[in-house]
Amino acid sequence: MPAEQPDHSAAPDGAPELPSIQRGQGLRLSVHTPPPADSNPLPPPERSGPTRRGQGLRLSVHAPPPADSAPLPPADAAATLDAALTPLRRLRLAHGELGYRQAGEGPPLLLIHGWGASSRYWFGALGSLADIRTVYALDLPGFGDSPPLGAPSTVARQAELVVEFADALGIDQFDLNGHSFGGGVALYLADHWPRRVRRLMLTSFGVPRSAFEQALFGLAQRPMDLALRLAQPWINLWRPLTSVVQPWATGLLTLPPIQQLVAGWYLERTSPDSSWLREGIVDFTRMDLGAHLACVASVGDPAFVVALGSIRTPTLLVSGHGDRVIPADDVCAAAEMVAGSRLVLLEQCGHVPMIEQSAPYHQALRDFLLDEAC
Repeated sequence: MPAEQPDHSAAPDGAPELPSIQRGQGLRLSVHTPPPADSNPLPPPERSGPTRRGQGLRLSVHAPPPADSAPLPPADAAATLDAALTPLRRLRLAHGELGYRQAGEGPPLLLIHGWGASSRYWFGALGSLADIRTVYALDLPGFGDSPPLGAPSTVARQAELVVEFADALGIDQFDLNGHSFGGGVALYLADHWPRRVRRLMLTSFGVPRSAFEQALFGLAQRPMDLALRLAQPWINLWRPLTSVVQPWATGLLTLPPIQQLVAGWYLERTSPDSSWLREGIVDFTRMDLGAHLACVASVGDPAFVVALGSIRTPTLLVSGHGDRVIPADDVCAAAEMVAGSRLVLLEQCGHVPMIEQSAPYHQALRDFLLDEAC
């Protein structure tokens, strides 16, 4: 990928525009060749071991929140796209049914949600990118409206199912975007089926910068995988009871104090409109136990570090500067490992940029997808 950065001065017709740059705001471009010491608000700590550096585009709109911590504004129209416009579809694969939503025209773009989520998290992308892509938002097995697998829902298995999904629809090559755990699935897919992925986007995804942390996670990986396999028969026995437990769990987590506590961990700011937050909690409580444990077991998987170093697909990483789940420093570490990657960090944004900063997030995706230099 050329070192020149794309020109953001004009967006394509119908594309949402990024906020204008005013005094006190900044557009920060970074190429991961060591910047001046005073120009990087996230100076990387010393790293042990060689790391391949990439090039990055880091976008920050520095509009500091008021002293009284202004609430998150209601999501824009694209982020609250009516589900009736993108109804759930079902596709039967070898393992069973897979739910998904589809919108738009053009080259295919596959979207993979994160832990405790579903295709509904992508309503904004389905609306914002439909004029340039045929967008497919999947419900991975055990999430949303897709039945769980009878075997451990590992990252490798989920990636295989995404490829099977594309094959079933006759999609040979596609752009790919994964959020959080879905970013790990997307990364694994791009590493093992590189010919299939034209452009890779990783949202709120990172890896530990410290070699010690990476080694620690690596030591824990095999025991966790073994425990997951041994627990699978008990997980299958538990599943019939989930329909009884799920309404109670939803009722508890949607109580206003608990709901705001949950939001405080995932979001940089709270929102006056809690309807979408409640829907997110419903998705979370519908998550299959086996799928949940597989997500937990994937945290810090050393295979991610290996994959990042071997990716040659044009890659964009997007995250919130205030993400507490995947700290921005971990996202920067991942970006440095992908040769030629771009990095976008959104200010006043936590772990869910497609909701918290819908317009600039989708603009970043659009710019990347339309950049002919990639």
